[in-house]
Amino acid sequence: MNSKNYPNKYIICGYGKLGKRIAAELKIHDQEYVFIEKDEKKCKQLERLSEPHVCGNAKNADTLMEAGIKNSQGIVITYSNNSEVLYTVFSVQELDSSLDIVCGASGKEAYRNLKKTGVKKVLMMDRLISDRMLAHIEKPSLSHSLNLLTKNDQEQLLVEEFIIDDRSGFINKDFESIQKLVTSKAIILGMLRAGTDEYIFNPKADTKVRKGDTLSIMGYLNELEEVKELLASER
Repeated sequence: MNSKNYPNKYIICGYGKLGKRIAAELKIHDQEYVFIEKDEKKCKQLERLSEPHVCGNAKNADTLMEAGIKNSQGIVITYSNNSEVLYTVFSVQELDSSLDIVCGASGKEAYRNLKKTGVKKVLMMDRLISDRMLAHIEKPSLSHSLNLLTKNDQEQLLVEEFIIDDRSGFINKDFESIQKLVTSKAIILGMLRAGTDEYIFNPKADTKVRKGDTLSIMGYLNELEEVKELLASER
């Protein structure tokens, strides 16, 4: 799909859980966006949904140009792979060194490497949530709206950390099982391993939860309240 018909849009790299959330919030605020996605199956999904997108690798200058980087307001890189994020940043900066970039990093070393590139808005993956990434894009009215989202607390998109203690029935359960137990809308963003700096972003289905691990879960207030009750009932 040709994205050049969408001036002053935001570019979202990656059509995953975070990318979808970001697009949904941009849409609420009448902001244009375009996806860059390299997976052919996901590109077909985007095509069926008539979502503006470019099928290609964001590390490729031609792909970025096709996405209209010269006319974009900012770019959000949602990849979980540190190397992929870094090389995408390099490609973006070669085309437009002044463009507003928001990206995430898994681990302190990756964070430092990205900061060295001059990117001002690098978020640690354990804090990576779509509304916070959007709020970092330099558009004051949008940032204010996204910080509040709505006046109704029940509709406020939040992230909360849940520590798995020795009484929790979640110990030794895999992420696929836990996600099914949570809610249909809340999303498990990742997990910080107990006693380490290892943050597992977008965990695989068979990843096991251990005592002392911290789960980062994103959802609306009522959904997170359900998670709290579920954790209590599992003890």
